Amino acid sequence: MNNAEFDNSSAIFNIGYCYEKEIGVEKDPYKAFYNFKRSVHLGYEKGKSNVEYYMKHKIEDRGLQYWLEDAFKDEHIRNIDYSEFSPQTYISNGAFGIVYKSEWKDCRKSVAHKCLFKGCLTDEDYKDFVKELKFLRKVDCHPNIIKFYGVTQDKNGMYNLVLEYANDGTLREYLKKNIKWNDRLKMSREIAFGLSYLHGRRIIHRDLHSKNILICEGQPKISDFGLSKNMNDITSNTNGQGLPAYLEPQSLKNPKYKRDKKSDIYSFGVIMWEISSGTVPFKDDDYFNIALKIVNGERETPAINTPPQYSKLYKICWEADPEERPEISSVLNSLNEMCNGIN
Repeated sequence: MNNAEFDNSSAIFNIGYCYEKEIGVEKDPYKAFYNFKRSVHLGYEKGKSNVEYYMKHKIEDRGLQYWLEDAFKDEHIRNIDYSEFSPQTYISNGAFGIVYKSEWKDCRKSVAHKCLFKGCLTDEDYKDFVKELKFLRKVDCHPNIIKFYGVTQDKNGMYNLVLEYANDGTLREYLKKNIKWNDRLKMSREIAFGLSYLHGRRIIHRDLHSKNILICEGQPKISDFGLSKNMNDITSNTNGQGLPAYLEPQSLKNPKYKRDKKSDIYSFGVIMWEISSGTVPFKDDDYFNIALKIVNGERETPAINTPPQYSKLYKICWEADPEERPEISSVLNSLNEMCNGIN
């Protein structure tokens, strides 16, 4: 029985019922629970009593496993055997998981493994994990977006995204180096190139900042699509706020503000400033003070020796009024002109 063949809540409930009552399939309380929960999520009220029953009897929810199984079938995502990788070494902690490095033995390349924290995660966290791999599957062919190879299940039974390894770390770390202005300008253009690709495919990132842009062999790559949305499915910020220095005033004033592509433009303007200055925006302020400054119209001042046309561009990007912010295509054209002027 293929869950993907059914797109309505009552049909999904019936799948759960079949697994519960062993009708045409082998009895499986975990799959029954999973499908009852899916039906309720889609608005099927009748499923609530079934969900309550399984929760009362402490039936384990294996939703992530089944969401991934669907993704493997329906999204053509590669399931890579864990034995193909060397032992993992720790890189960093993220909001919901840990990032490791390992070697892909047969391919002779370093890769990053993004693993969810075990326990303490909600259904929404699992959905974000699956959503991220689906977005990556759609856009990872672009040179300025981190490459996604597939999913592997480690020795502890935890699922890992297998991603391109960024040997130069995050943009924030990379900017601590002594980088020539021409290279900084080209870096801004490359990030705009990647963002243009996303917007051209009607995807908004919603969480752009210098720690979500990775540097691989000197080339910037947009990563971390856990908060991304399709432009046809823009909803309020139910999945978290992000770093305040990169958020537009509307998001800081209203946590339920519906971010769109102009939200990404605002964030990119802040990133442009950070690239030119080599400094974290509002680095000496806490969350509250940063939010207060941005809402009151305060922005960082241009770094010394920043070309006027560059600072003019990022100032337009971080305009308080979304309607005043340019489209990414216009931003990219301006950066191309600046880069052509230095060649």
